[in-house]
Amino acid sequence: MRHRHAVAETSVPTMSSLLALDAATDAGTCGHKAATLALLRNLGFDVPDGFVIPAGVQASRDDIAAALARLGDGPVAVRSSGLAEDLPDASFAGQYDTLLNVLGAEAVLDAAAACVKSAHDGRIESYGHVVRPMAVLVQQMVEAEVAGVAFSANPLTGNRDEVRVSATRGLGDKLVSGAIDADEWLVTHEHATVIAQPQKAIGPELARRVAALAR
Repeated sequence: MRHRHAVAETSVPTMSSLLALDAATDAGTCGHKAATLALLRNLGFDVPDGFVIPAGVQASRDDIAAALARLGDGPVAVRSSGLAEDLPDASFAGQYDTLLNVLGAEAVLDAAAACVKSAHDGRIESYGHVVRPMAVLVQQMVEAEVAGVAFSANPLTGNRDEVRVSATRGLGDKLVSGAIDADEWLVTHEHATVIAQPQKAIGPELARRVAALAR
């Protein structure tokens, strides 16, 4: 729920062929996921820091090692950031690969290669779209107590006065893959109604805070 304080800079650091996340604002080279998160960071939201391997760039182990050193020790998430993602006629949601708790430059390179390869998966081709290049986003891992998804309009009815919040304990990978059933909350203005609570991950106060952030 925290906001980070935006700091005005005359330039944003680049790292060889890689880009710091703050600089990865071009969806045409960095993918829509990275560009959106870069925008949110630059607006002051508390997005975990990271870096981007732009589409078509062959990063070296030295490049990756230097970028990881800037982030500090600890595991990272290696995430696909597709140029063909969140399009008006196709979302590709959940189709590209993400690898969690990746540690070390060599492992990050392998994970990045897996993300790029996922753009050529048969699932993607079945959409009927031309496969486009894939950028890769690397971010600091967050040791999440609770994770989830929030929709600023009810996805079942389209009602923009209702925020739908799904939450689970721990990381959200099992939620987005459909492996578990999440807590479900519906927040209308300041009133939070529980629909289902198998995980008992959050209560009404946190559901309201998430809804306010989503709005």
